[in-house]
Amino acid sequence: MVSESEWSYAGPQAHHTIAAAVACVVSVVVHAGLLIGVLTLNIPLPGMLSRIVMPDRARPINMGEVARAPESPVDPIKDDAPTIEDMADTAAKLGVPVPTSLLAPPAAPAAGVGRETPNLAAPEPGEPPTVWQPRQEIIAIEKTVSRIDVTPVDRVTIPVLSRVMSAPDIALPVERSLAAPPPLQSSGPGKQALTHAPEAAPIVLPTPATVLDVPQPAAVPSDPVVDASSDLFNETLAEITPLKPIERVLAAKASTYETRRDRKFGYFKVEIESLGTDVLPVMPKDVILMQDCSASMAEQRLFFCREGLKASLDLLGPADRFDVIGFRQTPDRCFGSLVDNVPANIAKARAFIKNMRSGGNTDILSSLRDLLALAREPGRPIVVLLVSDGLATAGKTGSSDIIGEFSQMNDGMLSIYTMGTVQTADQYLLDLLSYSNRGEVMGLGKGRWNIPATMHDAMEKISRPVLADVGFRFPVGATCEVYPVQTSNLYLDRPLVLYGRYPRGEKSVTFQAVGESESVKCDMLFDVSLAEGEGDGDKTLRDEWAKQKVYHLIGQYARRQDPDILREIRSTAREYDVDVPHRGRF
Repeated sequence: MVSESEWSYAGPQAHHTIAAAVACVVSVVVHAGLLIGVLTLNIPLPGMLSRIVMPDRARPINMGEVARAPESPVDPIKDDAPTIEDMADTAAKLGVPVPTSLLAPPAAPAAGVGRETPNLAAPEPGEPPTVWQPRQEIIAIEKTVSRIDVTPVDRVTIPVLSRVMSAPDIALPVERSLAAPPPLQSSGPGKQALTHAPEAAPIVLPTPATVLDVPQPAAVPSDPVVDASSDLFNETLAEITPLKPIERVLAAKASTYETRRDRKFGYFKVEIESLGTDVLPVMPKDVILMQDCSASMAEQRLFFCREGLKASLDLLGPADRFDVIGFRQTPDRCFGSLVDNVPANIAKARAFIKNMRSGGNTDILSSLRDLLALAREPGRPIVVLLVSDGLATAGKTGSSDIIGEFSQMNDGMLSIYTMGTVQTADQYLLDLLSYSNRGEVMGLGKGRWNIPATMHDAMEKISRPVLADVGFRFPVGATCEVYPVQTSNLYLDRPLVLYGRYPRGEKSVTFQAVGESESVKCDMLFDVSLAEGEGDGDKTLRDEWAKQKVYHLIGQYARRQDPDILREIRSTAREYDVDVPHRGRF
C-alpha cells in the first residue's frame, strides 16, 4: 500500500501513446510534401544568364569565315624620269652650271663595279693645321649645393674661366714633341719643378697621298725615362707619413686556446709591452685627484681618503701637472687649472685636502662633465682618479644615464680610474665608467682602512705612461673579433692586453696600433703568429674573451638602449656560459 504523501509512477497513459503516433504521421506527410515541391521547382538559370549584357570590350569574338584577301594590282613603273638632256636644258634656262662629270660620267670598267674598285674621284685635301689646337676641358664648380667648410682636404680656388666660343671641341692629333705644354710647377715634397719646353716650331703636314697609297702612321716618341737615382724619388719618411714606426721598441706575445666544444673558433691573448725606458721614454702626464665629499661618504671613510690623497701627491712625476677636486653637487677645485709639480703647489694641495669635509648631495655627471673643458696639451695623457661610493643623489642619478652620456662626450679623451670607498658602493657605475673610458676599477679589498693602500696601488699603475690614446686597426675583411675596442694607455710597468677570437685554421693575426709618445704620432704593425703560442692558453682565455665582449656590449647599451644589443648580451652569456655582470642594472 502507498500513502498519499508519496510520489508514485503508474506507467504511460493510453492517450499519450495515441498522440505520439498521430504526430509522427503528420511529420512524415509534411516532410514528404516539402521534398516533392523542391524537386518540381523550375529555376530558369540559362534564361537569366542570356539576359546578361556584356560590355563591348569584354564581348567575345566569333570567327565566321576565313577568306583570302584579293591581291591589289601593282601599277607599272612609269618611265617618265627626266633624261640627262632634259636636265641640261633646264640648267641652261636657269643659268646654273652643271659639272661635266654629271653630264658624261666615266665608263665603268669591263669587269664591272665591285667593292674593291677605287673611288671614281679622289677627295680634295683640306687646309692643313699649322698650330697646336688643344681642346677646352674645364671642370669647375659653378654652384655650391653642400657645405665646403667640412671637407677633409683643402680645395684649390681658381678664377672663373669664360668659354671661347671659337675654340674647337675636337683637335687633330699632333706629335707630342711638336706641342708646347703649359709650364708646370712643383706643388709638394719630393717633386721637382718642371718648366715648359721651348716654343714649338710650326707643324708642317705632308701632302696627302692618294687613297690607294695610304702611308703608315709615324711612330709616336715615348715618354722620357727618369733616372731612378735622381732626387725625384728621394722622399723622407716624414714626407710619406707623419707616423713614427715603433715596432722594434715593443714586444708582442700571443697565447692561443682551442677546444673540441667549439669547432668554429679559436681564442688568443696578445700582450704588448715596452722594452724599456731607453727605447720608449716615459711621458709626462696630467693627473686629477677627484674626491667625493658628499654626506654619504661619512667622516670615518673621508678621513682615510684624505690620507690616501696626500700620499698620492708623493707619486707624481717631476714633469707632471695636477689638480685636486672635491665634489658634491658642484666641483670645488684647488687650483682651477692644471699646475706644475712644484713644492709650493704641493703644499697648497695638502692644505686643500686637509680641509675636506663631508656634506650635501652628489652630482657625479656634472662634476665629470666639468673636466671636459680642460685644455689638453698634445703628448700628455690626462688621467683621473675618481674616489667615490658611486651613489648619485643630485642631477642625473641613473647609473646607465651617467655612463652613457659621459662616455659619449668624453670619447676616450680622459682616462677614468675609479675606486669605491665601501663594499656597498655602486660597482656597476664605477666599473662601466672606467671600462668605457680607457681606465680600470680599483677594488677596495677589506675595509675603509685599506683605502690609502688602494690609492697608492692605483697611482703606481698610472705613474709611467709610454704611449697614449692607443687605437687598434685591423685589415678590411679581417675575421678576428678583438676586445677591448677602446684600450687604456700603454704603461711601462704593465702590458696592454687584447683578447681575440679567430676562425680555426688561421695561422696569424695582423693589426696596427696607433698612439702618441711625447707629441709624436707612433705607428705599430704586428703580425703575430698564432702557431707559436698554440696550446699556451687554457679555458680561462676563452671565458675572458666572452667577458670582455659582454662588458663592451653593456657599455654600448648604456649609450643607446637598443634591444638588439640586449639580446646579443644574453646570447653571448648563454653560449659561453658566463655570468652577466651587474645583472638587473640595465
